[in-house]
Amino acid sequence: MNLRSYFHLKKDSFSIDPRDDAEQYFGGSKLDERIRDRIETDFVQQRQIPKFCLYGPFGVGKTHTLHHVEYQLRTSISDDYPSEPIMLDLSPIRSKERWSKVHSDLINAIGLGRIKKAVHNLLGDPEASQDPLDFLTKHGVLKYGEVAIKSSQAKVFRALAFGGPMEAAALHWLKGGSVSKANAETLEIETELTEVSHLVACLLNVAALLRAGLGRRPVLLIDEAEALRSLSNADSLNEFITAFRKLAEDENNVLGLIVAFQVEGGMEDAPEVLVSPAVFRRFGYAAAFIDLQEAIAEIESVRTFIQQVLEYLVDQDGARATIESEDLPTEPEFFPFTPEAVDRLAEFIIDEQPENQVPSQIIGRMSDAIVAAWRRGRDEPAKRQLIDEDAIEAALYAGQGQ
Repeated sequence: MNLRSYFHLKKDSFSIDPRDDAEQYFGGSKLDERIRDRIETDFVQQRQIPKFCLYGPFGVGKTHTLHHVEYQLRTSISDDYPSEPIMLDLSPIRSKERWSKVHSDLINAIGLGRIKKAVHNLLGDPEASQDPLDFLTKHGVLKYGEVAIKSSQAKVFRALAFGGPMEAAALHWLKGGSVSKANAETLEIETELTEVSHLVACLLNVAALLRAGLGRRPVLLIDEAEALRSLSNADSLNEFITAFRKLAEDENNVLGLIVAFQVEGGMEDAPEVLVSPAVFRRFGYAAAFIDLQEAIAEIESVRTFIQQVLEYLVDQDGARATIESEDLPTEPEFFPFTPEAVDRLAEFIIDEQPENQVPSQIIGRMSDAIVAAWRRGRDEPAKRQLIDEDAIEAALYAGQGQ
């Protein structure tokens, strides 16, 4: 038998994919509930949109958590708070990076298709597009920035509503790029986006457009934000702090911001941009920074995690039938492990390898043990191989001469 058939797996490998398995969360019910409560609380408070950070060491499940949040925003939470989650991996940041680069990435993540659909829903009627500034202002779209920015952005949105040769120039302007004098005259643009405050105002007006035009609240889910630690130039740091301050403050009630970053030494290792007093305070102090490693910090939570993974990846009915027919010393919720092997693995993670208290390491150890047992089963086909205490011990210390 192949691995899937031998151990009644629901997929070909014993693994969790952050995207494909986003529906299921393996971080423990308390952490899942805390994140969900935070999202719902933000939706009903002054900010009206979720804003918080997720952090933990490599392998703790930041990407999976973000995708699980995305799944919730599209499904169960969306029933009460229609949302438009937008995933983005923060690209490498140079020490002297300008905010304009990240702004352009954010507009790219939102995407021309989303913007055009929203603007067409609002300005598709030629009568509405006659005075886009007045029309969009009445619909709560152009809320941010100076008058010249609002007016210019209204004309840019109108150009995107109808497409044509000016579409590329209009999108380039939204991304903070320079527009030729001829294109600026055709689009009727009054100003360029030259300052951080201009770029943030433009981004928030785009978010307000999506909310009005799509009927859903856009939420940015930003992964790999540890890249922000590369910022060392004082001017660059000031730009990023200004931008995140404006995005995190309650005045922004149109664009959600959930940021995940990797740290190995706790919050002391967090990017300076995110924990600078101006940004930290506007996010909501320590309550807005959720440590994902809390999910498996105790032995009982590790056991729960292991059983959640087994329940998700193993066909429980198939396991039960095999256990009964072959009189195996285990239960479906532990298969293909024995209860004693699960206890030993949990003890190992907590007591002997605390640096490995992350989901990826636990799943990796389980997978190694399962593959080893399957290979033994090929050599002894008459006997179903389970991972018992001896087998898990061998897998835990494989390659260490024990």
